[in-house]
Amino acid sequence: MSRRMPIRKLSLALLVAGCLAAMVPATSHRPPLLGTAQAGDSSALADYLTTIALADRFEIRSSRLAIDRADSPALRAFAAALLRDQAERRAVLMQAASRDDLDLPVDLDPVRRRQLDRLRATRGAEFDRLYRDAQLASHREMLDLHRTFAETATDPSLRQWAGAWVPATSSRLTRLETGLVPPAHLVSASP
Repeated sequence: MSRRMPIRKLSLALLVAGCLAAMVPATSHRPPLLGTAQAGDSSALADYLTTIALADRFEIRSSRLAIDRADSPALRAFAAALLRDQAERRAVLMQAASRDDLDLPVDLDPVRRRQLDRLRATRGAEFDRLYRDAQLASHREMLDLHRTFAETATDPSLRQWAGAWVPATSSRLTRLETGLVPPAHLVSASP
């Protein structure tokens, strides 16, 4: 169940998040925390954060499985790195949600739930193929979402926050697309 966040609470929480960001040393691959939102962005921001939360939950749960089930050391390393990156973004999402009285999803949507169930039922090369395919789809979705929000948000700080996620998401997507798992490994997997 999702409630729309009050604009005042949203602005206050995003302002606080922005102040917290100023206290944390910036890194080249991580975006700043959100700043303040204009009234026209509050509904779009709620939808944006909800979509990110769903993708994050899937990426986190599937990556935990990958650390134990993947044959490919490169995929296990990718999963561990993804978990580290997601922890930071998850903290920002949870902070914004609690301050803005926004109910972020606690479970997966039906599509992601089926993907996770399928991953749980596999191991080895088949798991590697399914995990990689699921991460490719998730990262493509997130990249499109971040780019779209970076272009359409009316508030400059929101555009900057969304745009700042593009390089890290794009980098992970490129790793997945360009041989994170050797093709021979994927060929041996059943379709």
